[in-house]
Amino acid sequence: MKSTLLVSSGILALSLFAGCIPGGSVKEGPTEKIVAGRVQGTVYTNSYFDITVHSPEGWDIQDQAPLKKVNPFQVDLFQAFEYPLDSGYIDNGNIYLTAERRNHNPLMDDGGDYLQELKDGLEMLAVETDEISDITTTTVGGKKFHRLSTYGIDTDNDLETVQEFYATPIKDYWLMITLTYCDEGQKEALKTTLEGIEFE
Repeated sequence: MKSTLLVSSGILALSLFAGCIPGGSVKEGPTEKIVAGRVQGTVYTNSYFDITVHSPEGWDIQDQAPLKKVNPFQVDLFQAFEYPLDSGYIDNGNIYLTAERRNHNPLMDDGGDYLQELKDGLEMLAVETDEISDITTTTVGGKKFHRLSTYGIDTDNDLETVQEFYATPIKDYWLMITLTYCDEGQKEALKTTLEGIEFE
C-alpha cells in the first residue's frame, strides 16, 4: 500500500489554497514587488524576503528561471534535491521554498492558520499508516515560524518519507519552507540547512 500523504514538491500544499475566498477577487493596493532571488554557488538569497539559504553541499539546485507562478497567487522560489530530478531515484530528499499572496485569504492571521489549511487537506488524503503532527511554533533564522510534519510509508518500495513544513508571514506573502527526507543522511543535511537560514 502506498501512502497518499506525500506532497510532491509542495504542489498539494499550494493547490489547497486555490479558491478559498467566495465572491471574487480582493482589490490589491500598491505593494513591494516580489523577486525570484538568485543563486551563487550553493547559496540562495532573496532581497524581498531578506533570506539567505545555504543548500546542502553537492545537492542539485534547480535552474533559476524568471519568477515561476504556480497560479495567480503562488510562486516557486528555490528548490534543491540530493539527486538530479531525472536520476530516477524515488528517495530524493529536497528543500523547497514557495510564497503565496496573503490577501488571497485575509482570514489567516499567522503561519498556524496557513498550515491548518494544509493539515485539513492532508488528513482527507491520509491512509492508516500515515502520521500528521500537531502544529507547533519554532524559530528559523531568529524569525517565528509555525511547523507541521508528516510521515508516510510506501510499502511497495519499503520507503519511509518525512516532510516538514514551516510557514510565516513576510510582507505581502506567506513564506513556506518544505523539507523532505527519506533517511538520516538527508535529515541531517536538511536540518543543517534549516539551522543555517538567515534573515536580515
